[in-house]
Formats: sequence, structure tokens, C-alpha cells
Amino acid sequence: MKKTYRIGFRSAVAVLALALTAQLGFSFFSSPFAKAAASSVSMGTAANFAVLAGMGITNTGPTTVSGTNGADLGSYPTPKFVNSVQVDSTGEIYTAARQVVRIAKEDLVRAVTMPLGRLL
Repeated sequence: MKKTYRIGFRSAVAVLALALTAQLGFSFFSSPFAKAAASSVSMGTAANFAVLAGMGITNTGPTTVSGTNGADLGSYPTPKFVNSVQVDSTGEIYTAARQVVRIAKEDLVRAVTMPLGRLL
């Protein structure tokens, strides 16, 4: 024998309103992020850096930096690197202003700001 459940009109309207609100909310919030996730952003030369700073790098103790994509360390426009002698890296450590670090920093800024333009 089948059981039949009866709910009141107000309860049915409330359930329907809740379902519609959830559906609209999910589609509204997920749509821009789904579009952004569907396309990739190139990191350019910034992908070669494990640490890429702007106002200098401070190391507080013995540190090992390694990476499969890149393990370079650098900072632009302030190339200051405090305690760089305690860093063991499989990549290049840039302690002076270098063109490669400047270009990588520009690529990083472009990679961060480009997706924002796609969402707007």
C-alpha cells in the first residue's frame, strides 16, 4: 500500500520558492567563475620563479627552494634580499636589479589582472 503525504499550500509555496532561489543563486554565482576557470592564463616568464616579490625578500633561516617549473628567486623594483646566503635553490637567485626579473614581474602583474578583465 502506497503512503501519501499531504502538505499545505503555504508549505508547497515555501518549498518552491526555496528551490527557485537556490537555483538562481547557484547559476548567478557560478557562471562568471565557470567562464574564468574555462580559460587559462599564461604566467609568461613569471612561471620560472618560485619567489617573485616587489619590495624585497627576507629569509629567516636555512631554506631550500626547488621546483619542476622554476625555482628562481628575485624581486623588482626593489631587489633587496636579506639573508640570501642561507638559501639553497635549484634555480637562479637574483640579488641585483636584472632585466629578467623586471620582465617576470610584468608578466606576473599581467597574469593576475587579465582574469579580472574577463569577469567584468
